[in-house]
Amino acid sequence: MPSNPTPTQTSIPQPTLRPPVPFNPLSMPQNPLQPPLHVLHPLNPNYNPALNPPGVPGAPGVPGLSNELEPATKKQKIEDNGLIPEDEYLLANKGSISLRIEIPKSEVEVSEADKNVWKLHGQTESVTLSIEENIGKLKEKIHELIGMPASRMNLRLSKGPVQGFLRDQHSLAYYNLNSASIIILERKERGRKKGN
Repeated sequence: MPSNPTPTQTSIPQPTLRPPVPFNPLSMPQNPLQPPLHVLHPLNPNYNPALNPPGVPGAPGVPGLSNELEPATKKQKIEDNGLIPEDEYLLANKGSISLRIEIPKSEVEVSEADKNVWKLHGQTESVTLSIEENIGKLKEKIHELIGMPASRMNLRLSKGPVQGFLRDQHSLAYYNLNSASIIILERKERGRKKGN
């Protein structure tokens, strides 16, 4: 005779535990009358996985891949230091320029012999050079005017994007110099004792 299960003998099915599944809003059924759900990408707010799935050529935000619909970036006209590249500056500017050079007034540290030879009277001199000449050639021209050796000169711009001294090997075009540029001459300090 079959035995009737007693309430204590009835087995209750145990639920099966599965690992959690990440929520994917695209897997939800869409209402055909509503526009497709748009998911924001953390690096690219214009990213739409329905239009550009990850790893597919043309997907925005994927390194090494470009989207044909995005405009190509233009060549940057200004370098990091704020200057127009030398070759582009030379195309737009030809010929010679006249630069104003501010000469320092002689200081007590300059010997009497140097004061007479170097002509450091706080004057402003004018030098005309080809835009293609380098700063070393500019120093030679200044030497002809005031007698100070080029090796004792530091040149810098009175204002503009260039910080620090102008380097001998670079051309006037490299620094985007023009006839409105003012160059400040400073005497190069050598072997000066600290604390005096």
